[in-house]
Amino acid sequence: MGGLLCGLNYAPRNLNNIRAERCLILCQRVKRAVNNILTLVAAEANSSPEDDGHSGTAAHPPSADLIRLARVSLGNTLLESFQFGLMTPLVGTGLVPGWHALSCTVVPTEAVSGAVKQREDVWQIFEQYYALKKGHEYNSMPARTLASAFKMPVEGGVAVTPRQVLFDEMMQVQRSHESAYKSPDVKFRSLVCAGMNHGLLAAWCQMVTSTDELTSRFYEPWSCVSTRSSTLNSDLERLSQLRFRLSTDPPPAASIGGDMEDVVSGPAD
Repeated sequence: MGGLLCGLNYAPRNLNNIRAERCLILCQRVKRAVNNILTLVAAEANSSPEDDGHSGTAAHPPSADLIRLARVSLGNTLLESFQFGLMTPLVGTGLVPGWHALSCTVVPTEAVSGAVKQREDVWQIFEQYYALKKGHEYNSMPARTLASAFKMPVEGGVAVTPRQVLFDEMMQVQRSHESAYKSPDVKFRSLVCAGMNHGLLAAWCQMVTSTDELTSRFYEPWSCVSTRSSTLNSDLERLSQLRFRLSTDPPPAASIGGDMEDVVSGPAD
């Protein structure tokens, strides 16, 4: 009996150690992905004599290597970091579903009011933030609606805060990817590219991970978001001084099915 009790006492501690080690590994992979991007950008800048001082990314289209590092290496690893410790919530038990705020379709009443088990993904966590912070109201302003429809600048209503830029980019990604039937994970990777383009990826992740209404509801206390968000954001902040020109359009579909980025991804690092 003593041995059994000893095993029961040590099991949680061992499990916590495993979780902490997994979070550490994910953070190290994010850091390595950021290092690889910075190294590639520096190498490409040095090999381009006509570079305009913007790390070779503002004046020239991104290379295939840079696209792979952004979407596959950083995008997938950041996705895993946000997924580790993500709980399975009950739909309709507090927050308005974020996908309703961004979707153009009508949501059945029972999907909102019923306590139905539904696994959240990382894109939906960002959608929950969009709903919580009134992103729909922001993007529904007449000037913004007209500008979005015709891809025109908003006179007197330019997005000036990181949150407003996030709302703009989330709406653009949702519209372009929904019509192409892309998965939430593909949408998230496109949002990562948008954050890199604006130098706001770290700021966007920090806004979401510091929102207690989301972290307390959707994440376990041992999750990477709950325990390692400051480390993740610190590494992502190193990309903030650069401006990229990564496409945020839906990636092309491979002939064998699925997204091209998923087919060629392989290991995230």
